[in-house]
Amino acid sequence: MDISVAKVKLAMQREDVEGLIELRAPDDEYDAEAQAVLSALMAMPTPELNPSALAAIISVVWAKSFGRTEEEIKLRMPAFLNIANQLLIKA
Repeated sequence: MDISVAKVKLAMQREDVEGLIELRAPDDEYDAEAQAVLSALMAMPTPELNPSALAAIISVVWAKSFGRTEEEIKLRMPAFLNIANQLLIKA
């Protein structure tokens, strides 16, 4: 699997789920979330890796990092799936 923290961060910045990049947040805005997602991803067996599983990982990290409710996370799930799909292309 060829997924780096830089690739995770770039996918998060492109999707900009919270609109922070658009608001000119610092370049390191999604660093902690990217590292947490990558750490969880590396612990996951490769055969179980799919967009839905990866989006679920991202949603857990997001809820914890941004203090989002279950309802808020559900609303963001399409964005998390977009991030997951970006990461799994040629992964």
